[in-house]
Amino acid sequence: MRGRSAALGVVVGTVSALATTGVASAGTSAAALGTSSVDTPVGVAAVAFGVVGLVAGLVRRRRAAVVRAREESAVAVEPAVVLPVAQPVIEPAPTTA
Repeated sequence: MRGRSAALGVVVGTVSALATTGVASAGTSAAALGTSSVDTPVGVAAVAFGVVGLVAGLVRRRRAAVVRAREESAVAVEPAVVLPVAQPVIEPAPTTA
């Protein structure tokens, strides 16, 4: 599982580094850029930190789901309440007046 996570991290990191140039050049007008840009080192670090956090969160949730599934499959399914055996229904004889 660690190999898959590492490979996913490398792919996401590479794609985010390549996409950063496209995102940074998408809005080149002064109004689109505003006061901050993704092209700055702080912006690139923020994007990379967000991607790493996203991958770490997904891995954590996946591990928790696997542990939960193992626990549920290990627990024997037993009824919470044992019901008594059903008795045959006895109907009273009709009365005539």
